[in-house]
Amino acid sequence: MANLIARGFDSEGPQLFTTALDVPSIVRATDEMTGADINEIFRRIRFDKAMAEVKGAVTQISHDDIMIQIHKFKTLG
Repeated sequence: MANLIARGFDSEGPQLFTTALDVPSIVRATDEMTGADINEIFRRIRFDKAMAEVKGAVTQISHDDIMIQIHKFKTLG
């Protein structure tokens, strides 16, 4: 998980994530998830951000964005 987030900070171009991520809490929240689960969570986040961008809102992925999608994934699948 930490490596995935680090790649978002290291990429050239616009930064994918805000700098206010609590990586340890994200790691704890995803502790028993598979790589496929985490990929799906980030796919959903990217989809939501793309839809917001179409409407004119361009924002980075925040800690809350990640935690909300983790919660939705755990409760709704």
